[in-house]
Amino acid sequence: PEPPAPAKARLSDKMQNVLEELRKAQDLHYFSAKFEEINQFSDASSIRAMAIEDLVYSYMQSGKTEREARVMVGEAIALVDAHAAVWAQKHGKTKADWWTENVSGVMTSEQFIAMYGNEAAGVTQDFAAATVNIGGKSLLAIFQSPNASTLPHEFAHVFRRELDTAEIGTIQDWLKQSYKVSVDYDPQSGQFIGKDLIEFQGKQMEAWRFAEEQFARGF
Repeated sequence: PEPPAPAKARLSDKMQNVLEELRKAQDLHYFSAKFEEINQFSDASSIRAMAIEDLVYSYMQSGKTEREARVMVGEAIALVDAHAAVWAQKHGKTKADWWTENVSGVMTSEQFIAMYGNEAAGVTQDFAAATVNIGGKSLLAIFQSPNASTLPHEFAHVFRRELDTAEIGTIQDWLKQSYKVSVDYDPQSGQFIGKDLIEFQGKQMEAWRFAEEQFARGF
C-alpha cells in the first residue's frame, strides 16, 4: 500500500498572510526581510511548518498533485529532521533551532529569475532547484521539474556547510582520487575555491561548483 501523505501543517492566520506575501515577492532583500519578520513572531517549530507548506506549494506549481508533493516533501523533511537531531545534540539545541539558524526561505523559479536576472533563466531550465547562501542561511529555489531526489540533494548543500575542516579534507581527497579534481577551501566563507573548468554532464563547470555538486549527488 502507498504510504499516507503527510498532513497539512497548521499555520496561524498571520503566518499564512506573510506566506502569501512571500510568494509574490520579486526583490531578494524584501523576501529576506519578510522571512526574518516571521522569525520575530513565530516559534522555531512554526518556521519548519511554514517551510514545509512552501515546499509543497512549489512542488505543486511544477505540476505535482498535492499528494505527490506532500509525500516527496515529507520524506525529505524526515531526512532533515534526522540530521537536525544529531546537530541539536552536538550543539545543545533543538531540532527546530536547526531550521531558524539554517533556512532563510523557499522561492519559485519565477521569483529566482526576478531576483537574479535573465541569466538565471538558464539555471532554472537546467536544474530542478538551487541553494543560495544569504547571511549564513540557505534560501531554496524550486524550479521546473523537482522529484523525490531534489530536496535531499539541495539540503546536502546545507549540510555540507556544517562540516568541519577534517571532514572537508575527506571530500577534497575523494574528489582528487575519484575525479582528479583539486579544490581549496576557505573556512571563513565555508566555500570551496577552484577556477579550473571541469567537464560535467556535457557542460563546463568551475571546480568549486563541481565539488559542491558532486558532494550533493554523492550524498
